[in-house]
Amino acid sequence: MSHYTITAHMVVKNEANWIWYAIMSVIDHVDRMIIYDTGSSDNTAEIIESIAHDPRYQDKIEYEEKGPVTIHELAQVRQEQINKTTTDYFFVVDGDEIWYPKVLRAIQEQLDNAPQPIGLLWTRMCIPGGDIYHYRDDSREHYTMSLRDAAGNLEKQVVGSYSIRFYSMKIPGIHCVGDYGVEGFFDANGVSVQDGPYHAVLSPGYYFHTSFLQRAGHIKGDHEIPYRKRKDKAWDGRFPRNFSYPPILYQGDKAALPIYNPWTDRVSLSRQLIHHLKRIARYILHR
Repeated sequence: MSHYTITAHMVVKNEANWIWYAIMSVIDHVDRMIIYDTGSSDNTAEIIESIAHDPRYQDKIEYEEKGPVTIHELAQVRQEQINKTTTDYFFVVDGDEIWYPKVLRAIQEQLDNAPQPIGLLWTRMCIPGGDIYHYRDDSREHYTMSLRDAAGNLEKQVVGSYSIRFYSMKIPGIHCVGDYGVEGFFDANGVSVQDGPYHAVLSPGYYFHTSFLQRAGHIKGDHEIPYRKRKDKAWDGRFPRNFSYPPILYQGDKAALPIYNPWTDRVSLSRQLIHHLKRIARYILHR
C-alpha cells in the first residue's frame, strides 16, 4: 500500500455483469471505497452488498443506495463523495472498469516517488468490443491528455484512449460539474483540472474497460441509460491467445452470489458476419 492514502469513488447503475470484478480488482489496493447506487433495476445492489457485508471489507466500504438521479444531479452525487473523502487522493472507478494488480502497484510507486504529490494521474484503456475476446482499436478514442511536470509546465500532449483516474485532494476547491457522461472536475477558479497547472503523469499499463459490452444483468437495464444506447458496439480485431486478461476475471467462482461469467458470452457467427460486411462497406465507401 502506498504511503499516500486513496479513496475509490464509484457511482453505478445497472452494472451487474461487471461490478463484482470491478470492485474486487481494486479493493485491496485502496484505503477506502465510497460506492453509490443510483437506482439499479438489476441485481447490482445485491452484488455490492454481498461484498460490503464481507467481514474482510465491511470496514473499508461505505455503500449507499441513492435511488434514481437525473443526468443533471450526477455531479452532485460525485461531489458528495469528494466531500466525504479524507485521504490524499480519490480514484474514480466505474462499474465497467477492471484493473490489473501490477498496474495499481505501479501507480502506487509513482505516487510515492513523485517529487511532490501528483495532481492528476492519467491511465490508458484497453477496450473490448462485442465480447471479451475482441477489442476496439485505440484510434477510435480521441481524448487529449496534458502531461505536466512538478512545476506545472506542459511537457507534452497525447491523444488516444486515455482518462484521468486519480485526483489529488490538494487541488484547491476541487469539485464536480456537468451532466452525466460529460461531467468533469474543476478547481476553485473554475478551471478544468486537466487544463490547470497541476503535476500530471501517465501511469504504466492500462485497465480493462468493458464499456462497450452489455453491463446490466438484463438488456433493458442498459436501455434505461441513454448514454449507453448511443455507443458503437463494433470491434476491430481479436485479442491474441496469449493476451493477459485481468486476473480477477478468472476468480468469479469466489463471489458470494452467482455472477456473470464473461468467458461463456461470445459474439454469434451471424453477428460476426454482419460486422465484417459493415467493415467492407465502410472500406469501399471511404476509399
